Amino acid sequence: MKMGSRVAREENLRCKVTVRNFAKVLVNATTITLTITDKNGSIVATKTLLEITHEGTGLYFYDYTPDADAVTGTHTALWDVTYSGLHRRARGYFIVTA
Repeated sequence: MKMGSRVAREENLRCKVTVRNFAKVLVNATTITLTITDKNGSIVATKTLLEITHEGTGLYFYDYTPDADAVTGTHTALWDVTYSGLHRRARGYFIVTA
């Protein structure tokens, strides 16, 4: 997902996150949660490690498809990740169109 990506209702958008330690080395997450909210702050999806695809060391993605009646406008994808006892967050934004 690139910042400001656009996705129409009922179309697919790949939300990705890369997990690196302080030395910039890819590491696997112990836990990972993706929370997607619409422009009103309502949670439209919450996914955990078992529902998120692990592509390789430190590489994760989830394919999100907005419902036919999804709120249009800017949505937020918030990744909460833990590894080696550390907690990190990454945030991205995309636009849902009619």
